Amino acid sequence: QVDITGIHGGYSDIDLPLQGRHQTVNLAVAVAAVEALTERELDPRAVQRGVSVVATPGRMERIDTGPTILVDGAHNPDGMRTLGAALAEEYPTTAWVLVLGVMKDKDLDQMLEPLKGRVREVIATAVESERAMDPALVAERATGLLGVPARAIPSPDLALVAAREGAGADGAVLVSGSLYLVGAIRSLALGSGRPDRNER
Repeated sequence: QVDITGIHGGYSDIDLPLQGRHQTVNLAVAVAAVEALTERELDPRAVQRGVSVVATPGRMERIDTGPTILVDGAHNPDGMRTLGAALAEEYPTTAWVLVLGVMKDKDLDQMLEPLKGRVREVIATAVESERAMDPALVAERATGLLGVPARAIPSPDLALVAAREGAGADGAVLVSGSLYLVGAIRSLALGSGRPDRNER
């Protein structure tokens, strides 16, 4: 629940169905933008109705339980810092099995830094793309940077199976590093069996 002060009005006890404190900032910006466009205070009931149906697939999205599977499309250092801060606040004691896939042009070292101390194992994988970084290299760098065991499983579907097994029913799996990977894992976990074309 959040309170928002806009340009023209205030909105109290808004139920925001998204995870991460950064989403409260995003909501405040959205409210202020609509107020600026309309040059007036908004109907508080309309704000609540609109917010109640908002969704951000692939951004701090829990897609399964037993184990918990959380997907976040953080694919650069800034995104990973935001993710790390959100995990620290919302899952302070959780040790994640991280399914990680990144593109070759990304700064992997800077991306992994915010996850130090939050991950107990890394499973490196890759989507089918020439841009994808070799999972063996990702695993090697993750072990060195995070100080945890890491292994390479080239196929995202098999990586997800391994992560679920490694986490156990009471554990937690985090999928991140690439929007392409998050799209593939979402499709697999939510039952379509393969990535949707617009998620690859």
